[in-house]
Amino acid sequence: MWMIALFLACGAPAAPSDDDPVAVDDTSPAVVDAPTWHQDVRPIIETRCVSCHQTGGIGLFPLTEYDAVHAVRDAIADAVGSGRMPPWGAAPGCNTYAGDLSMPADEIETILAWAEADGPEGDPTASVPGTPANTQTALSRVDLTLSLPEVYTPQVEPDDYRCFAIPWPYTERVYVTGFRVNPGDPRVVHHVIAYVAGAQYAETIAQVEAEDELPGFACYGGPVVVPQEDAEWLGAWAPGDETGDFPEGLGIRMNPGEYVILQVHYNTEVAGALPDQTTMDLSIAESVERSAWLQPYTNPVWLYGVGMDIPAGESGVTHSFSYPFPGDYLFWAVFGHMHTLGRSLKLTIGDGADANCLLNIPAWDFDWQRTYRLAEPQLIREDEELHLDCVWDNPTDQDVAWGDGTGDEMCLGVLLMTDP
Repeated sequence: MWMIALFLACGAPAAPSDDDPVAVDDTSPAVVDAPTWHQDVRPIIETRCVSCHQTGGIGLFPLTEYDAVHAVRDAIADAVGSGRMPPWGAAPGCNTYAGDLSMPADEIETILAWAEADGPEGDPTASVPGTPANTQTALSRVDLTLSLPEVYTPQVEPDDYRCFAIPWPYTERVYVTGFRVNPGDPRVVHHVIAYVAGAQYAETIAQVEAEDELPGFACYGGPVVVPQEDAEWLGAWAPGDETGDFPEGLGIRMNPGEYVILQVHYNTEVAGALPDQTTMDLSIAESVERSAWLQPYTNPVWLYGVGMDIPAGESGVTHSFSYPFPGDYLFWAVFGHMHTLGRSLKLTIGDGADANCLLNIPAWDFDWQRTYRLAEPQLIREDEELHLDCVWDNPTDQDVAWGDGTGDEMCLGVLLMTDP
């Protein structure tokens, strides 16, 4: 979009003598004015970056004012020029998503040219605001906040799985229409899953809590009080994820007497055992047009350590799973999960040239695991297969397989679904 004109010498002319007039080249192209903050860069930064880079956001520093952005202009140029930022892992050409943060080539060129020109401010009176791209996925209101009952400091190193049972406070059936997980200390919180336990598990919950002297109860690998195959999901979070409102008209049903089991996976390998009190904000509606659910999707045998071997020292290790669906369903959002050795993850309806691509993350980044809300719901028909493909590079000297520790691996899809 913005280009710096370069003068290319095509040979050195003879030097003029003192008696010769100095020639003026009227055909040289005029230097294009550099982009400015107010007219050109501000709308890009506010649209693509400020959703994270604001006070209280997950970005390490705010980018809401000219002086702050100008001070880190070279770092911004390096981050966007290399493709590290914005952290949008979904490859173009697979599907379209609400709140797409990916930066087009012309916007990247604008930022590079602005930084190269030392970041001119421009005319404040002609400033152009941006439109944050993720307004469609932000949580519009908070009707209920669930919290760990007290601060918990991890006791098991390096991976501590802890569950906290929270009684559902509503006395009538309601629907959760969106959520946001707020990790108390992201330096130690590896992931959070909110499971739903029916009223019939109240006695079991009370028993396991009484047997454990610490807040909550140990739950390595699953919610413990509910069989894994019966454990419904209310929500989940992993590093970099930004959850929010479900698509209009959708909600997950919650019944009186149920419990929300907040499973928090702590990893102390980097920051040590730090205290945490994670919370989960929810928006609630009395009724919705469509009852939705979150569906984890992976090969069941992998959970038992079978068939997902990633040998030491090998690159490009690929494992895949597919399953024919038992009926017609709509997919509204999709989330993928791997650990630190992941290279890529892909989810498609069908296979080959005719596949309907739901999500393709060609360069997996553990620190930026996003929920991708589809711009339009995608239909899977009865007996069509949902394909999950994961690729890993294992530079370590240890064989790796499916496991719950950060040093283990996973290949998991999670889909927000409804009936058609």
